[in-house]
Amino acid sequence: MSISLLRCGLALAAAAPLVLSACTPYQRRDVDVAAHAELFRQRTAASVAIAADPNAPFDLADGCSLREAEAIALVLNPGLRVGRAKLGVAEATAAESGRWSDPVLAADVTRVLESVAEPWKLAVSVGITLPLSGRLDAERWHDDAARDAELLRVHAAEWSTRIAVRRAWVERITAERRRAEIADAIGRVDGVARIAARLEELGEIGRIEARLFRIDIAVRRERLIGAEAALADADLTLRALLGLPAAAGIDFVGDLPEANVGDDSHVRERLVTGSTEIAIARADYEVAERTLALEVRKQYPDLTIGPGYGREDGNNQFLLGLSLPLPILNANRQAIATANAGRDLASTALTSLIEEQILHLERAIVRHNAALRRLQLFGDEVMPLAHSQFEDAKRVADLGEVDTLVLLESLTRRSDAQLALLDAQRDAALAALDIDLLVGPTHDR
Repeated sequence: MSISLLRCGLALAAAAPLVLSACTPYQRRDVDVAAHAELFRQRTAASVAIAADPNAPFDLADGCSLREAEAIALVLNPGLRVGRAKLGVAEATAAESGRWSDPVLAADVTRVLESVAEPWKLAVSVGITLPLSGRLDAERWHDDAARDAELLRVHAAEWSTRIAVRRAWVERITAERRRAEIADAIGRVDGVARIAARLEELGEIGRIEARLFRIDIAVRRERLIGAEAALADADLTLRALLGLPAAAGIDFVGDLPEANVGDDSHVRERLVTGSTEIAIARADYEVAERTLALEVRKQYPDLTIGPGYGREDGNNQFLLGLSLPLPILNANRQAIATANAGRDLASTALTSLIEEQILHLERAIVRHNAALRRLQLFGDEVMPLAHSQFEDAKRVADLGEVDTLVLLESLTRRSDAQLALLDAQRDAALAALDIDLLVGPTHDR
């Protein structure tokens, strides 16, 4: 073998470590599942406040308000953490997008089998692709659009999580008030039941009539068990949204969120510009546009040049290889057709979503207005009548004219009206949240 060939081989061998040092090494990273499970079980209210915002004026010692609960959920909610991790993938892709292809080092060694003075032939070249097609810019635009779409998905997930927290908050407060009302009703009925027992002993009422009170109390106690279970379930649901374990020491304090969303016409105007779902569909359409632009760019050829060095018959040579694909047979037609159809799909998905959201909003407005009218009816008519009926029956009883059945019926009507009022307040608040979810976040809600 000639000295030149040996030197070339040694040069390639020496260059190999330098080339490999530019590569990113792989490092395994395991997830300690047991340790994380234990860490989650030990999560406390104090650590939650610090995780949400170390500088925020949170004081969970006096209870957790709705706004504080939303802030905690934005940090610790499991679904949001996964969504932000997906955004990190899109950001990493966009950050490294549009890079030139690596140069290709090629070597060609030939030995002539015939008896000649110089039997070895050597050619070494470095191929470099010049992106004349504009493909790299199209890749960057596409990956930037994909990152923006993923960012909008995170924003939408944050908003839907806040609405989910508010819904869980409404359900928990309603369950808490329902339990309290049933417990209070048991106490009121129990007081009347003692009066009925004395009247039964005196023979003023019969055993069948007195037994009605014991039956009523037993039924209400069964309802109380169900109400306590519903409250525990609502509490766990809220904690799950906040990323809290069941044993975390935190108390939720506060009232129901505002049930009035404003004028219906203003709500309708906010839909197209404020809806997070429509914003995502718009971003997906932009990704489809960029995908088509990228595939169109890929049909144009990139020039590959390969300058190099060769030696033949004892003579040094300069080599220059040129490579230019001809877009005649393939021209990336399948990918272009697929991307074109994908753009049509994204356009149809966007316009269809707008139509669906408009109809969903109209239904939500109808439900919300009906809930407000129902709530007003309870406040203006039902509750005052039920309260007056109970007070009149109690006043008559205080005068010594006890009609136990009327008093029991008055107690029942008042309790049922109070429970129905709680349901009306819950329905009005949930209907307002349905509208908020559709039209997107605002500064005042």
